[in-house]
Amino acid sequence: MSPRSLSVLPTVMVATLLTLSACTQGTDPSRAGSATPTGSTPSAECAVGSVSLSPLRVTTVVTQVSDVTTIDDPHGGSFTAKMRPVRTVTPSVVVEGTVDPATVFAAFVEKAGEDVAPLGHVPERDGMSGLVTIAGPGAIVVYESVRVIEASFTYRCGKQATSGVVNSWRREATGLVQCDLKKQKTVDVVVETVALACSATGG
Repeated sequence: MSPRSLSVLPTVMVATLLTLSACTQGTDPSRAGSATPTGSTPSAECAVGSVSLSPLRVTTVVTQVSDVTTIDDPHGGSFTAKMRPVRTVTPSVVVEGTVDPATVFAAFVEKAGEDVAPLGHVPERDGMSGLVTIAGPGAIVVYESVRVIEASFTYRCGKQATSGVVNSWRREATGLVQCDLKKQKTVDVVVETVALACSATGG
């Protein structure tokens, strides 16, 4: 992970730092459609098939969280936090049957955009957050997230049709949640971060 720093005002304790990158991580089967590539290469009789895709489904999911760091100084302070993984998102073609994964994923990239992560690539992790600076006291959790893009597909080759799911991710982001706020934002990543990290400490 490249060095970065976050700064927030005491009244705005949920911040998002977007770092566009040449993507990298998979999904959790129960959370956001993760799996390892399972497509196999078709037979020589059908070297190249055609692919039709459903509308894209886009969700933002948490991939890492820190434990709570408590800042008591009324003027705030700075810290770095150890991050723990909660989900791995791996771009994949998930199917039971015979397809050409490269053909399916190429059709997906054409629809989703070339900035999605390549097959099999996961976000980089170095185990620590960047430098976090807050301007007031608070119980702070750092989270990292990615945007998951997914579509159902049908792969047709000759008289055969095989269906499955293809997914990838883009847009790594780092943000903060202040656990001791009485009213939290209702966006998915904040709700999940509160459940994963704040609740464990009574936040």
